[in-house]
Amino acid sequence: MASQQETEEFEIDWKCNSLWTVEYPKGSKLGKLLSHFSMIPVIAPFALLVLLIIKRNFASFRCLTGLLASTLFCRLLKSYFRFPRPDAGHSASHGKYGFPSDHSMSVAVLVIFVLHYSKKINSICLRALVNLSIIFSSLLVVISRVFLQYHSLDQVLAGYCFGLLFALIWLKCSKSQKKNFEHASKRIAEEATKFEKLKIVKFFAGEGESKKTS
Repeated sequence: MASQQETEEFEIDWKCNSLWTVEYPKGSKLGKLLSHFSMIPVIAPFALLVLLIIKRNFASFRCLTGLLASTLFCRLLKSYFRFPRPDAGHSASHGKYGFPSDHSMSVAVLVIFVLHYSKKINSICLRALVNLSIIFSSLLVVISRVFLQYHSLDQVLAGYCFGLLFALIWLKCSKSQKKNFEHASKRIAEEATKFEKLKIVKFFAGEGESKKTS
């Protein structure tokens, strides 16, 4: 009876974030803030995809494919180790296994990519701001996964270390694919111009309206 009362006392009343399927302790402003930060690794691939479509540069492609590959690699590691997540009583399940943390791994990959490409920023102050922002954000992601009890400390640390190592290897191995990407990107752009004459494409691009108004 005593042990049952103790577990009931320490049982957390979880509340689901209205934007994401991430739960935080009800009434905790810090928990709600961290639940937003924990989704940075999930938002990043979509942001990179938009950037890739607009800019069509190798850096965006390299980062996006690196993030996706690291996620797949993490899933393989999880299925191999099969270490369970902390039993925190979450109603929204994020998977059975938690080692290593895929959020921590993904954000570590982002850190390496940002630090690598920030070298192209001429302004030292802006470069320092970008580097500090990504490092600070990555730490908040790691802290959030432990605070919200989706992972244990060893799971997030392992994920972060795996992510750093994976990103360094990915940068080295993908460097030789720049010419192939540029060639493929050029061909895709040439093929895309064939669709520009279609009326439906012009309609959704707002070409028909602009001509009428002019």
